[in-house]
Amino acid sequence: MIPTTASNKKKQCGFTIIEVLVVLIIVAMTTLLLSSGLSIAMSSMEKLKTRHLESRAIATLALFRESIQTAVLYHPEKPTFSGDSYTINLVSKKPIDTHPQYPIKVSWRIREDVDGKVWLWYSNLENNSTFKLMPLDGNTRFYYQSENAMHPEFLPESAELPEVISLRSGDAVLIAVSPLIPKTAIVPPEYAVFGKYEF
Repeated sequence: MIPTTASNKKKQCGFTIIEVLVVLIIVAMTTLLLSSGLSIAMSSMEKLKTRHLESRAIATLALFRESIQTAVLYHPEKPTFSGDSYTINLVSKKPIDTHPQYPIKVSWRIREDVDGKVWLWYSNLENNSTFKLMPLDGNTRFYYQSENAMHPEFLPESAELPEVISLRSGDAVLIAVSPLIPKTAIVPPEYAVFGKYEF
């Protein structure tokens, strides 16, 4: 008979060093796989977000182009277009939010939202609707080419349009648009006869 001692009577509890090492290796491998999968997922999300912003910017700039190209001068003495570095006010034949489309007063603005981020905004001045369309950086401004020079504002006293309206961020031109109609309002024949133009 084998003598029993107090140490042999106790059952062995706990893990061996080998078992602990195996568990640590499994946990490390799982963490490594999860972190690489997470970084791939985050990278994919960033690419999708970038594509979304790019497509949003392309669509917004197309709407801006169409709105400016279809600017209207409907009276030879009354200005319907004015602009400074942050705002363009005009009458457009193709406002982006009206169907059927007819000439109305619209406004394009560069301004901050409630979070302090700078956006390109569009406003229909007839029905007071406003849309936040495209994020911009803080250096983005409107510029107006008139008399072969670029100006930060265009405030005519009569019906006149700039040759080119551009949206610039520093030295980079995001878009440059020329109105499709003549630079000055067409004077109707009755103006010369009656000395005034009723509209």
